[in-house]
Amino acid sequence: EHYSRFIEAGNYGVEHLLRYAGILHFDKQYDKILPIVQPVLDKNPDNLVAKRLKAYALSKTEGGGKSIEAIKHFIETTPEERHIALDYICYAEQLVANEQFAQAIPYYGKIIQKDSTKQALWLTMGDIFANNLVRRDSADRYYALYEATLSAPDLQLLYKRGQNLYSLGAQDTVPERRVMTLHRADTVFTRLIELVPTFVPAHLGRARIHVQLDPETQVGLAEPFYKKVIEVVTQEANNADRYKRNLPECYRYLGYFHYLKADEITKKNNNPEVIPENALKEYRQAKEFFTKVLEYNPNDSVALEALQGMSTIQ
Repeated sequence: EHYSRFIEAGNYGVEHLLRYAGILHFDKQYDKILPIVQPVLDKNPDNLVAKRLKAYALSKTEGGGKSIEAIKHFIETTPEERHIALDYICYAEQLVANEQFAQAIPYYGKIIQKDSTKQALWLTMGDIFANNLVRRDSADRYYALYEATLSAPDLQLLYKRGQNLYSLGAQDTVPERRVMTLHRADTVFTRLIELVPTFVPAHLGRARIHVQLDPETQVGLAEPFYKKVIEVVTQEANNADRYKRNLPECYRYLGYFHYLKADEITKKNNNPEVIPENALKEYRQAKEFFTKVLEYNPNDSVALEALQGMSTIQ
């Protein structure tokens, strides 16, 4: 405000005008910058600071592709040795805003090269890749680079890493790579649980990973992990309301696992008309879990169908 009054009083030179325009930029008053820097450029079209501030202002006030072109033109017509980190920040932000993610990544790298204090941008780069289904595999590299700069664990970052690796592994069609990636995700969630033992999403992440590692539920790898989710949700008051929506998934898995065990025992029985006692025990357990599903979601079609199929089991 004081600098504005100084300029309005008419006691200024080019240096004062450009300093004022810089203040306006950092104050995000982008629409006021052009009237300040344009007279400077009219007299001296090669004034680098004025050209830079004009490009910044246009990138923020123009719409769509024009916002990119303004800062792109400045970068392409300015010698690289005269670029500063803020030039690349401005360009990268505009590329991301226009969903040109792949083109933005090299400029985030240039920012860090120019200014080592900007290492938090590794996280931004990780997020860009994590949200790009085609290039999601690159996200963890940048998350790891960012984590290496931290003096203490970042819980949100660990969760992001675990979720990204889980999604990447679950979608992979190459068996060996799929298993390796899922185990990497499990390692991250395990670290997170060591830091916060009652963090439900990490327990749920481990359960879902083991579902993927045992897709036919042949051995029930996810059973102990879903049971742990139930324990942490139901025994921790802070978790009960927030995460109870996840309980049907847990009970549904457990019901299905015990149903499959019962079915396998029954098929091996020499007398198909008689259900072995150990199979009956598994069917009863399955019924108990599917009934629990209905406590949280009375219209769950899987639970309703399963219970209907076991209606004669006492």
